[in-house]
Amino acid sequence: MSDGATSASLIERVRAQDSDAWESLCEIYAPLVYSWARKANLKQHDAEDIIQDVFGRVSTGLKNFSHGDANNTFRGWLWTITRNVIRNRFEKLTRDPAKAEGGTHALRRVQDAPDWITNDASDEPQLDSSEESAMLRRALKLVENDFAEHIWNAFWQFTIEGKSARDVAKEVGISEAGVRQAKFRVLARLREVLG
Repeated sequence: MSDGATSASLIERVRAQDSDAWESLCEIYAPLVYSWARKANLKQHDAEDIIQDVFGRVSTGLKNFSHGDANNTFRGWLWTITRNVIRNRFEKLTRDPAKAEGGTHALRRVQDAPDWITNDASDEPQLDSSEESAMLRRALKLVENDFAEHIWNAFWQFTIEGKSARDVAKEVGISEAGVRQAKFRVLARLREVLG
C-alpha cells in the first residue's frame, strides 16, 4: 500500500486540534510504528516507549510537515521520525552500556540491530501481509461511518466479497453503475486516509 496522498484532510484536522482525528491517526499508524520498532529487535515495552516518543514528536512537528509530491509523504515522514527515535535509543545504549537496562545483553541487541537503523538512505522495512491487512482493516473501520449503509454494503459486497456488480445491484437496490461508484467513493476515501 503506497502512501501517495496520505490523509491530507486527516492531517489538517489534527492540526486543527480535532481530538477524533488525532485518535484516528494514532489508531492507524501506532501499530505500524510498533512493528518498525519490533523489527529493530526492540522488546515489547521498548517498542511501546518508541510509540510514545514518536507520537510526541509527531504532535509537535506536524505543523511543519508539508504534503508535497510523492517523495514527501506522511508515512515516509513518520518512518524517518521512528528510525531516528530508535537510533537515539540505540545510541544511548552504546554510550553507556553499563547503565543500560540489560547491560551486555542490551549492548548485544544494539550490535544486532538491523542496518536500516544506522543507514540514513534506507527505506522503511517491508510490512508483511498480515501487517498490511491489519492497517487496512483499521482504516476501513474508520471510514465506514462516512458512508450511507447502502453505499458501504455495495462497496463491501462488490470489492471485498467479490460479488458481481449485477448481483450486488439487485441485493442493495441500486444500479450496477451505482455499485461501481460506491467502490470508487470508498476507495477514494481510503486513499485519503491511508494512501
